[in-house]
This record gives sequence, C-alpha cells and structure tokens, in this order.
Amino acid sequence: MDLSKFQKRIIQRLKKTCQGNQPADPWLARNVISDTQTLAEIYAYEDDRDNLVKVISEDFALLARYESKLLVHSPDIYLGQYANVVNRMIEKRGRENYRTAVGYLKKIKYIHQTVLNTPHKWEKYVENLRENNKTLRALQEELKRL
Repeated sequence: MDLSKFQKRIIQRLKKTCQGNQPADPWLARNVISDTQTLAEIYAYEDDRDNLVKVISEDFALLARYESKLLVHSPDIYLGQYANVVNRMIEKRGRENYRTAVGYLKKIKYIHQTVLNTPHKWEKYVENLRENNKTLRALQEELKRL
C-alpha cells in the first residue's frame, strides 16, 4: 500500500471516530494521544484550515494550540469560545477569575479591532458587560485594565 492510500485510510478512520460514528480503533487508542488531536495535526500539516476548524471547534485546548494558524481564518469561533470563558470566569466570582476574564477580553478586543475591523462591536460588548455587572466592584476595577 502506498503512503497516500494509507494516509487517506487513516484520515477516514479518524473522521469516523471523531464524529462518533465508529468506536476508536484499538491500535490508535494505544498509540495516539487522541483521535481528534491526530486528525488536527494532519490537517494542520496539510494546511487544510476548513477541516481543521471543523475538527477542533469544540476543543478549547486545540483551539488555543492552533490560534496563530486559525484566528484570521475563523475569528467567529474564537469570539464565541472566548466569550464563553469570560462568562464562566465572571460567574465564578473572585478577582483572580476576573483577571483571567480580562485576559480573554483582550483577545476579544484584538479580534474585533484588528482582525474583523469592527471596533464598534467591541465597544458595545464591553459596555454591556459593564452594565450587566455593575454590582461586581472587583470586576469593574479589572475592566479598567482594558
């Protein structure tokens, strides 16, 4: 079997496993960190950004890993994921969680202002965040760092 046929076969197996259509291949389970990660590595190597995004869109750790490659290609996915993290950190309460949230807010700001060129959406987003969390003094203080 030549390498390209083998590669296509492995990719098809990984796709089926990642989509939940097939149980994990025992050999892959023993020898690979995760099917999703392996498939992501293949797509990244091939510079197939569309399929890479499809595979990792729900995996925050992999999104972070491929951010430099995918942020400009798929900013909406990153905006959604970062907004979810911000909301979770605010819900947890506490200054350290607010600082973490502000770190992700800076990424959201970068996406809106630089990647998408929509600074007005950023302003509206952060304005709503401040308005909806008026009673959280520590959060308000951390938001001043933006």
